[in-house]
Amino acid sequence: MKTTGRLIYDPALVKSTKTRNDPFWLIVECDPEISRYYRYWVYKELYVKLLRPAWGAHISVIRGENPTSPELWKKYSGQKISIEYSHEVETNERHYWLDVDCPFLLTLREELGLKRNPYFKLHMTIGNLPGEEG
Repeated sequence: MKTTGRLIYDPALVKSTKTRNDPFWLIVECDPEISRYYRYWVYKELYVKLLRPAWGAHISVIRGENPTSPELWKKYSGQKISIEYSHEVETNERHYWLDVDCPFLLTLREELGLKRNPYFKLHMTIGNLPGEEG
């Protein structure tokens, strides 16, 4: 499946009064209807009620990693990008996601001096169980 998303640097939490003070976070904000659709099917098929992620439907690209080229931070702020995502829901029994393919995001990581592949592979978070931040 294909969609577009918007690059958000140092995002604020959506569903909380908490703010993230950790520097160097980058997400791709995705269409909330994608995650709503898949949360519906998780409930319908597995009877598991998922909460919306703290940043809504998103892809975590950089998770508090210090870039070796910080002068490039926010270079692509607000830019829309194309992504491909799997329609197969993955889970670790606490968090639920869709695998994502986007070479641009991996190149962006390299541009900032980070490892091309993040610790957690690129994925679109669609939901989590109550009591789990995601």
